[in-house]
Amino acid sequence: MPTDPCSTPSFSIMSLGPETMLEIFDLLFTYAEKPYNSTAYTPQPLPLCYRLFIPLNYSIPQSVMTVYLNVVSLQKVVNVHIAYVNKGEAVEACKENARFDILMNCLGAHLRRCRTISIHTRYHSSILVATKRLDTLVLPQLFELSLVSYVTDTIADAGFTALECPSIASLSVDAQTLVNLVGCLKKLPNPEKELDKIHVTRYCPHNGTSRLSPSSLISAISQLMHGHEGIFLLCIDNVTFGETSVWYSGPDLGIISYIQISDQDTEFLHPFFSALDPPWEAEDAGSVTLTRCTLLYPVEICLTPEIMLREIGDSDSILNVLRGWDGFTPSLRLDDCSGLDDDVLETLVDEDLCPNTSRFDIHGCPGLSVDALQSFASSRVDGGRFEELHVSGGPVLSEEEKQWF
Repeated sequence: MPTDPCSTPSFSIMSLGPETMLEIFDLLFTYAEKPYNSTAYTPQPLPLCYRLFIPLNYSIPQSVMTVYLNVVSLQKVVNVHIAYVNKGEAVEACKENARFDILMNCLGAHLRRCRTISIHTRYHSSILVATKRLDTLVLPQLFELSLVSYVTDTIADAGFTALECPSIASLSVDAQTLVNLVGCLKKLPNPEKELDKIHVTRYCPHNGTSRLSPSSLISAISQLMHGHEGIFLLCIDNVTFGETSVWYSGPDLGIISYIQISDQDTEFLHPFFSALDPPWEAEDAGSVTLTRCTLLYPVEICLTPEIMLREIGDSDSILNVLRGWDGFTPSLRLDDCSGLDDDVLETLVDEDLCPNTSRFDIHGCPGLSVDALQSFASSRVDGGRFEELHVSGGPVLSEEEKQWF
């Protein structure tokens, strides 16, 4: 019988070699994270380092998982990424927990060779499963550890009793897990190696009251930094505290170059900034960014090279940040702050706030009038301390007003 020239032979994906399959999976992961770029993907030599990506809310055939693990077993260094994919199948907590536990059990023998362990789950209870699987391990090569969840469905403690990861330089975990982790580390991170980033991720219990206090979180960060001259970046996301106190009597935090804090109030911000000692040198680079934060009274923020305020809708909070900031640095930036209005600018002039700030960047703050901006600019020019004012997303200027500025 003649062969139909339009027909296509049928092949199974399982007929492909293991290396080819793994390159396909890695390629799909790369494109899922980044916009398409034909030069973005450069396969790494398999015998040296391999990145393993597993979507948590998709079922993985046993045959595919076997190929994964067979190749991973040949690698000297492994980077493991397990992630809940929002576009995928929505799963209940118990199902995600069970699926995740099976994955961690399969990977258990390979975790000691990991340089990166990045786990992003939907439910916090799955993170607790991960901590039980990681408990008591010695991870000498581990550089980056991420244990991140989106729904805080439990307030139970992490399953850590002992863990050793002396080479860690980048850590992303929720606040409660961080406190539990630091308390059980056999060895703190090597002070001879730079501590790049600590990211305290969202922790907002849906059911039950948080048992976390601001002091316990600040103390855990301080212990993690022990022996290091400082840290490059500290991010603290939305954290719900149960026990609150504006006083902190634990060890100082030391120097942190870049600080990004979101969705916090005075009960955390006051003890946090009081623990920053020694402060920055005036010539150092760095910044403090506060997003959706609330301050009932001024909190002292010393020698910060740059202050950035974002999405703050309360005028009093903006003023309390600026009243507590010593203003001995050149740059202030406000983005999408509906609380920034004419009265705030008037108060800046009347109280002589930010005395040495020479550059003001104001973006997306519609509550300002042209008259208020002109009065503010005139006062700064008269004081001889004003160099730049950048405004976008504010009032529309006439041609005459443009000429004035």
